[in-house]
Amino acid sequence: MLDFTISLVVYNPNFEDLNKLFHSISLQKDVSFEILVWDNSFSRNKIEYPGLNISYEKEIRNLGYGSAHNRNFKRAKESSYFFVVNPDIYFEDPYFLKKIKERMDAKPEIGLSSVRLLNPDGSTQDMHRLLPSLWDIAQRFIFQKLKIYKPETHPYTLMYVDKTKDFICPSIGGSFMVFRRDLFEQLGGFDEGIFLYFEDIDLSRRCHFETNGTNTVFGELTAYHAWGRAGYKSMHIFKIHMLSTAYYFQKYGVYSDHFMKETNERLS
Repeated sequence: MLDFTISLVVYNPNFEDLNKLFHSISLQKDVSFEILVWDNSFSRNKIEYPGLNISYEKEIRNLGYGSAHNRNFKRAKESSYFFVVNPDIYFEDPYFLKKIKERMDAKPEIGLSSVRLLNPDGSTQDMHRLLPSLWDIAQRFIFQKLKIYKPETHPYTLMYVDKTKDFICPSIGGSFMVFRRDLFEQLGGFDEGIFLYFEDIDLSRRCHFETNGTNTVFGELTAYHAWGRAGYKSMHIFKIHMLSTAYYFQKYGVYSDHFMKETNERLS
């Protein structure tokens, strides 16, 4: 059995970023893995990297982010962990994946983990958060438009947590998610009713619920993320974001989401 299935979903990828990720993977030691790439682009890209065996698939339509990762899971070999990663992630430690595996092997109660994500300049990103209320989402959108949003001032971003150490996190960002394979299968993967955005929050909260609140970020381990915030730059993507927001809050409720309230109160 492999240690990791590494699942990437790409859409008109930036090959400079993608090659940084592949270079990071190529340096990994003492772990076994496969790399599965699902291409949602409308034109076929030749995706390869020297020394890596990359299994590439696509259809003639864009399946969406979560659905494409689910397709990768269905065609994966047996592995201990299903590693969902964005093409704009990279890491420098050649024992990086080994350290993640050792931590999850040692704590089988953890069904989903991530690491501390950094901007290319070394500052910490606010990718790991509490479960969102509709007001949290509205604040982020309105205040970012007014250019007065400061993540470090909002409890939603776990502002009181020392993120250089391991911490519990109910909403782990979709750019870097390491699932215990059997849990991903048990939960049915990503909700395919969500095309893009909120699919990571939805699956993360389901993992958190199923494992009695053990989603964990390994704060001592770091990866870099060239985060583009496309949802605030393209009107088309913004509309998709709004549709996903509506789907999520219809699914869990705006005022009746007691799991969100109880979870956030416990961690705030």
